[in-house]
Amino acid sequence: IYKGKAMEGSSHTEINAWVEAASNGLIKEIVTAEDMEDFVLAMANAIYFKGDWLSRFDSDDTKEGIFTCPGAEADKKIAVDMMTQQGSFNYYEDEVCQVVEIPYKHAEDVAMTLILPKIDNDFSSLNAAFFEKIKSEMAIKAGSRSICLSSKLKTKWMSRVL
Repeated sequence: IYKGKAMEGSSHTEINAWVEAASNGLIKEIVTAEDMEDFVLAMANAIYFKGDWLSRFDSDDTKEGIFTCPGAEADKKIAVDMMTQQGSFNYYEDEVCQVVEIPYKHAEDVAMTLILPKIDNDFSSLNAAFFEKIKSEMAIKAGSRSICLSSKLKTKWMSRVL
C-alpha cells in the first residue's frame, strides 16, 4: 500500500529536491526536465542502500577498462577505473545475457544482481519468467567466475506508462 504524500504540480526540480532530502543528499537527481515532458502523473521513489560485500574488493586490483555507454552517441566508449575480483558467485549465461549475483555481508538473502546483455543492449525480454529461470539456473550452477565492476555504480531507471 502506497503511503506517500501526493504533491500537486510537481516538477523535476521538486521531485529531485524531495529525493535529495529523503536520501540525506546521497541521491541528487532521478529525473530531468526532459524526462517529465509528456507526463501527466509521476510516481517517484528513491532507495539508497549501503552494504558491505561478503567478499571485499581490493583497491590494489583496480584496473582501467573500457565501458560502453549504450544508446549514447552510437555506444560511446570511455575509459574508467574498474574493480576486479576472482571468486565463487551465482552465475548464469545464455545467448542473450550474462548474470552474476554479488552477495552482501550480514544478509545471506540479499545480493546485487548484475545483468550484461549480449545482443544490442536489449532488455525487452527481461520479465518475471526470465528472472525465475535465471534464479533457478544460478542456484544449480554456482561456480568460480572473474567479474569486473565499475568503481562507481550509478543506476537510473525510468519507466513510461501511456
